[in-house]
Amino acid sequence: MDVTIHRGSKEIGGSCVEVSAGGTRLILDAGLPLVDEDREPFDARTTKHKSVEELIALKVVPNVPGLFGEGPRPDAILLSHSHIDHAGLLHLTHPEIPIHATKGASQMMLAGDLFANQERLPRERHRRVFPGRPFTVGTFTVTPFSVDHSTFGCVAYLLEADGKSLLYSGDLRWHGRKPEMLQNLVGSIAHRNIDALVMEGTHVGSGRGKGKNEYELEAEILATIRDAKKLVLASFSPQDVDRLLTYMNATRDAGRVFVADAYTAF
Repeated sequence: MDVTIHRGSKEIGGSCVEVSAGGTRLILDAGLPLVDEDREPFDARTTKHKSVEELIALKVVPNVPGLFGEGPRPDAILLSHSHIDHAGLLHLTHPEIPIHATKGASQMMLAGDLFANQERLPRERHRRVFPGRPFTVGTFTVTPFSVDHSTFGCVAYLLEADGKSLLYSGDLRWHGRKPEMLQNLVGSIAHRNIDALVMEGTHVGSGRGKGKNEYELEAEILATIRDAKKLVLASFSPQDVDRLLTYMNATRDAGRVFVADAYTAF
């Protein structure tokens, strides 16, 4: 089993990892970078008006044989979740490569397409995965596991081939509303001899500490809403379903009325 990190090892986002064995090539995520070469916020509109060749030359798109341009095509793309730093380049990948993802990830990408000028997951390319249910792609056995993150339908992937195994975490957290998802993942792989772990490290070395979990935030938000005499406005990503539930719960418990825009309501 060979592992190539095409992008994402020295930055947050822009994830694109290739795992190959026995002639089968799998791509884990195809994300848009969050910052440019000068470490400034990346303008996603750059991808709208340039060819794939130009984007490869600009290092916006990683030069992976057959994924975006010429060369032998990978056998499949495994999508961990719908955030653009993991899914934002999928629409530029070769249209004949199937994309394995959860129904939830597909729904989140549809919402992004309808309301946020993002790209949906093409229906004809979507191969639905079910957490805990293994499937095969060529020489690989792939098992998705549900993980908690700030959007819906997120999974980690266990890849097994040639007597080796690799766990790809995607993005995950322990401080959301569903920490049992990560506990279940750890319990499911504890007895296995995992040869390699490819794991996100968004906040490693950030010095932010443990922080508050979603339930602690809900209590603080409830207190704020109860103390407010006038309209309370909240700004958060509509795709963060757990945060949406946090605000809805706090609003209900405060005896106030929750009103959302069309994107959030969808």
